[in-house]
Amino acid sequence: MTKTADRERRYVILDRDRAKFARYLGSKVHLCRTATEIATLYDRDLRALTWISCTREFTDQLLKTACRLRAKMTRRAARQDECVITIASPRAESVPTLHALFSCIVGDSPAYRWLPKDELAEVLLGASVDRSEFLIGGAADLNTHTLCLVRGDCRQVAVPFSSFPASGDGTAPDFSKLRFTDYGHTVALGDYEASADAILYEIDADYRKKLNRTRKERERSFGASLLRLRKQRQLGRGDFAPLSSKTIARIERNEIEKPHGKTLQAIAGKLGVASEEIGTY
Repeated sequence: MTKTADRERRYVILDRDRAKFARYLGSKVHLCRTATEIATLYDRDLRALTWISCTREFTDQLLKTACRLRAKMTRRAARQDECVITIASPRAESVPTLHALFSCIVGDSPAYRWLPKDELAEVLLGASVDRSEFLIGGAADLNTHTLCLVRGDCRQVAVPFSSFPASGDGTAPDFSKLRFTDYGHTVALGDYEASADAILYEIDADYRKKLNRTRKERERSFGASLLRLRKQRQLGRGDFAPLSSKTIARIERNEIEKPHGKTLQAIAGKLGVASEEIGTY
């Protein structure tokens, strides 16, 4: 997917629970709860759509609708940059037809694991960010010792198990226990954790260039100091209760430049330093 297409991308959620996604809905995010709504939207929009199917039943309905409408077209218009994310893996029998109808299918195997649904929605549907910087899901192949990782823009990358050496304290990755946390910033393999930044830095030259530019701008910020100190203490973003992992992530990304009061006290207390010392790390 091109950067231009990603900026123009619209998302279609296939789910019955409107209230769960209500705050995201707008000109770039739609919700379809019926076959009629799917058909209307499919028939109208031809480019840069990402369908997010929350259940196998909705995936089947999307497939039936798309196949029926395509068969009726006397002149089949090209559908550009169209992607389907299947949170619940589709039936094996439906996978070939899905690939025939859509240019990109992500999640077409039971092996895929995803961010928790609320975190996934925030990454894909929330405020404008570079989604390519997040890892939203993936699958581990224990036979070939390879890991497929899904970025927030739906591009997939393959990484060998050997890219994940044991940590300094001897914790080894358990690839049979793959999960994704911290709003797409962390890949967990059992008790072992690897940051999305570190993984993408190794495999994507463009990401390295961008991250190095960003680091130069942020390396002296409070957020950068917090990130360094948190890693030194071997703490996850979810270890700062009552603060949420999302709040810690925003501070580390300098979206909250100067936390105050109870927020700062909670962070300093968990890190075991005086609040005024955090910025010195």
